[in-house]
Amino acid sequence: MIAGVDFGTWRAFAVLDYDGGVVAIESRKNWTPDAFIQSLSAFSPSIIACDKIPVPKSVKLLKSVFSARLFKPHKSMTGLQKASLTRDFNVHNEHERDALAAALKAFRSLKNKFELVEKKAGAAGVAKARLGVLKRLVLRGETVDGALKAVKLMA
Repeated sequence: MIAGVDFGTWRAFAVLDYDGGVVAIESRKNWTPDAFIQSLSAFSPSIIACDKIPVPKSVKLLKSVFSARLFKPHKSMTGLQKASLTRDFNVHNEHERDALAAALKAFRSLKNKFELVEKKAGAAGVAKARLGVLKRLVLRGETVDGALKAVKLMA
């Protein structure tokens, strides 16, 4: 899963699956860090994404808590960019919008990699139900070929 986060007084996360589909969007004011992490842990994110440069320390901490990769934009995303990315989605506030925009930007940066994984998996006869595991392994640093071998051994 790919989790975009907004970690301030209002905390929010948006979780996408490896196909770019929205799995969850949540936000709360004064959400304690422990409760936030517990809620997010239900999704076992392998990518933590933010919308700001420099990356806030709290986001770096989340990356460590989940042993996830960090996605950060080359430069902080503008409000216009975030609004454009999220215009087709239902968000309740700017914090959810920011978290969703970060997750969508991360997904788009990985889209070519995911397409390569799907292509190689199809050629290798890997069931579509195993694609999530395959993509997660690749995001964890495994080569596509190495991940394919591991998934075949698990079958």
